[in-house]
Amino acid sequence: MTKQKFEKQFFPHDYGARGDQNIVALLCEHGMAGYGLYWVIVEKLYESDGYLNADYKLLSYDLRVDEAMIKNIIEGSKLFKTKDGKFYSESVLRRLDIRRAKSLKASISAHAKWDKKKIEQAENGFKLFWKAYPKQEGPEKAQAAWEERKPPLDKVLKALAWQIKTDKWKEDNSKYVPLPANYIKDGRWKDIPQGTEENVCDSCGKEGIYRRGITGKRICLECKEKKVAHVD
Repeated sequence: MTKQKFEKQFFPHDYGARGDQNIVALLCEHGMAGYGLYWVIVEKLYESDGYLNADYKLLSYDLRVDEAMIKNIIEGSKLFKTKDGKFYSESVLRRLDIRRAKSLKASISAHAKWDKKKIEQAENGFKLFWKAYPKQEGPEKAQAAWEERKPPLDKVLKALAWQIKTDKWKEDNSKYVPLPANYIKDGRWKDIPQGTEENVCDSCGKEGIYRRGITGKRICLECKEKKVAHVD
């Protein structure tokens, strides 16, 4: 059972509760039946986020006990308080606040870990991009651009695979290779090879790049068997 499920099904019960002055008064008037009814009401308060309608007739039917007894325990003891047609227990509200505070703290901690993980993934993605990029100038600007745009690494590497093979990019110290930061800012991974187009292939169902063959038919570059692709 997970901690979250455990907290939903159980609530704190002070083992010395029966020695409380108000509980003793309850026992004197209603005996163990009243003591048991008190804890059932407390359970229902936990299930209802701390508040219940002071509808004693409905509670009587739900719990199969005398309506007058329920009213006496809720209004005649100092264990519960009523306000605006509802009743509550200060000790239950206090414990619920503690639980919410713990839950919020755990949630913040989880988000912090997740954000840290995303940052690490972004940094690792940038390192792979930087390693593959042919012009390694301005690493700080490039990383800042990467963190801002968060480009899909798989598509970036896929685009670089054909871009670095183009005649312009293959030239030594080519001026046509953009600076890494500009490549990212301009979304150059979305470029497609000259003489090709991008669409969805009906043959393999993949979204990719297609080259027109000599006969004018579109050939899917994703299909391993070089099937003719019927695109939209």
